[in-house]
Amino acid sequence: MPTSQTLRVNLGGEPDAIDPNLAEFTNEIAVVRQVFDTLVLLDKDLNPIPGAAASWSTSSDGITWTFKIRDHKYSDGTPVKAQDFVFSFKRELDPLVAAPYASYFAGVIKGSAAYNNAQVSVPKNATSAKPTVTPAELQKLADAVGVKAADDKTLVFTLEQPTPYFLDLVSLAVVPPLRQDLVKQGWVDNVKNYIGNGPFVMLEHVPQDHMLFAPNPNYWGGAPKIGLDYRIITDTNAAFAAYQNGELEIIVPPRANVPNIKQDPTLSKEFQVNPALTIYWLLYEMKHKPLDNQKFRQALSQAFDRESFIKDQFKGLGFPATYFIPKGMPGFDPNGGAEYAFNIGKAKASLQASGVNPASLSLKLLLTNNPVVVQYAQYIQAMIKKNIGVNIQPAPQEAKARVAAQKKHDFDLVWTGWGADYPDPQDWFDIYLTGGGNNNGEYSNKQYDDLVKKADVEGDPKKRADLYSQAAKILYADQPALIMYQDVNFGLVKSYVHNLVPTAQDEILGDYFYKNVTIASH
Repeated sequence: MPTSQTLRVNLGGEPDAIDPNLAEFTNEIAVVRQVFDTLVLLDKDLNPIPGAAASWSTSSDGITWTFKIRDHKYSDGTPVKAQDFVFSFKRELDPLVAAPYASYFAGVIKGSAAYNNAQVSVPKNATSAKPTVTPAELQKLADAVGVKAADDKTLVFTLEQPTPYFLDLVSLAVVPPLRQDLVKQGWVDNVKNYIGNGPFVMLEHVPQDHMLFAPNPNYWGGAPKIGLDYRIITDTNAAFAAYQNGELEIIVPPRANVPNIKQDPTLSKEFQVNPALTIYWLLYEMKHKPLDNQKFRQALSQAFDRESFIKDQFKGLGFPATYFIPKGMPGFDPNGGAEYAFNIGKAKASLQASGVNPASLSLKLLLTNNPVVVQYAQYIQAMIKKNIGVNIQPAPQEAKARVAAQKKHDFDLVWTGWGADYPDPQDWFDIYLTGGGNNNGEYSNKQYDDLVKKADVEGDPKKRADLYSQAAKILYADQPALIMYQDVNFGLVKSYVHNLVPTAQDEILGDYFYKNVTIASH
């Protein structure tokens, strides 16, 4: 494609894994979804629509799902078969592959947990709760996983229990069709082997510099009208300069430049802001005193001025939030947790009711050692100290150490949050289940657990929504975290870029629908 018809986008960093089964982070998924289509895609409102599957049906008990694979081809002309999906799903679950997203399917598809949790051998001097199996036994476990190809065009899943959000799960970018003849050691390092059924074909990958894509002439939805060039520029100031020089069409500018961008007569018209399905909070370690005190946790939430924080620290880019489910998601309630919004009078009353003496406290806030995030934490420290006299001391650590400490529950508060993996409330409510893998604050409420577990398998949408609503009320009252804000996707887009459709599920602004973009003369 000529440069004038190539969409040049800053990816922001070199992806660590573009193998679909191993992809995890934003810049990885943004690559995978251009080259591969999953069984189900999402429309602009995040509703499931046919992708590689032309249609699907489910049994009356919700256990069996049958997908009819549309008649389409990979970019090299090879037909896409149901067996390619069987290979991909089983590879995602293979314990030897150790795919980051495997846990999303393990326990959902029949036999998947036994396979994914199996361990062929235990390292020397290590203990393991996982079973040790021989390679032959591992193969038997793989064969027992409930995903089968009835024929080349019919894919059948057998689930452990009804899973109302199963269509959302199979829309995840990590489980597209993969060809066993191509997936070998180092296969993603050769663009000739990086062949998918998605809208674009990767032509060139120069690590730490760029990735170049052309339209897939065999794409079932019609070949895109543009080429795509992902630039890898880690310095946001350098990317901003490149954008201003006409070298890029889409970037995320430095947050500090946003006020000036909004005042610029040209840039202000090119600036876009959309809600992201991400909520940030300060998670409490519930077993640390006085954070085991419900009234004290409520006091901290009521002492936090979210409006001022967003205005002063984020240049207005964000939505103050007391709600748990983000705007743009099913189950969003703008009034969720509103009784714990900023109110100094209520905060002081809750603190008094807790019986906690703030003068005797010094709580540690675990966070990544990033100067900007540390500045945010210091702002919060000053605010809470001023409002109710509680000292929250920032305790920055390098990223890996912070994650390790969080998983070991070695914190009083930790700066964290959640971004939607798929647009279903289950993805959020399961975070706080007792003993859950992401429940790093060790929150536990049996009534909450019971409601969520019932909702997770309830097939009636109204009953399911009501169960989650009841669970949300318990969560808001318990305040296992100080919910701070909903994030946004923001960026600059050249005016000659047409038909860009941003969604709350984007990895980069508009990337879910780059296949529909056109570029006008400029």
